[in-house]
Amino acid sequence: MDKTTTAFHPSEGGPRSRRLRPVAIVALWIAAVAGGSAAMLHYEFTEGRDPHAPAHWPAASRIPRTEGQPTLVVFAHPRCPCTAATFDELDAVIATAGSGTRVSVLFFTPADAGEDWTEAPSVSQAAAIAGVNVIADGSAREARLFNALTSGRTLLYDPNGELLFDGGITGSRGHTGENAGAATLAALLAHETSARATAPVFGCPILQRPSQSDSASWTR
Repeated sequence: MDKTTTAFHPSEGGPRSRRLRPVAIVALWIAAVAGGSAAMLHYEFTEGRDPHAPAHWPAASRIPRTEGQPTLVVFAHPRCPCTAATFDELDAVIATAGSGTRVSVLFFTPADAGEDWTEAPSVSQAAAIAGVNVIADGSAREARLFNALTSGRTLLYDPNGELLFDGGITGSRGHTGENAGAATLAALLAHETSARATAPVFGCPILQRPSQSDSASWTR
């Protein structure tokens, strides 16, 4: 009589295999969470790649200046959610350093923008800061003059039109808290230092759509 022998493979549905499946699922879940967290951190700490701002105030600029006073300019997109943190820091810096500086916030405004374009929380937030002049930057004319490509770009020029500060005043995208940019700007406004300084800018592109992470708040 012929006898047929059937091989037994524990990996094919055996008790050990069933025990390992939950472990594998958990491992995959942990890997996915870790990957997502790493991507989010990379996004939050990826700075804009703006060219250097002009070392001297551009003669073609129409931004108001006051003779004998420094001029502080912030470039922003009204629909960038990251910029709210910039205005929180700007408010704190101005409160700490006091008056004596002409401050303007310029919001990118496309040529075909409707009346509701600047009806955004960030515009109201900027306008509520003491001493801030809010300006619509039609077709990003001024932003182009100053090489400002990232929302939140902050520039400080001295009374003679020489650049003192070029950069951002948040530590990452959309987050407030102690950071080198805001601290340096406050020191310059308070005349505690006069050395030219730079800092990374964290925000949405002024002239382009942001990454997918901002798509829910970006309406143009």
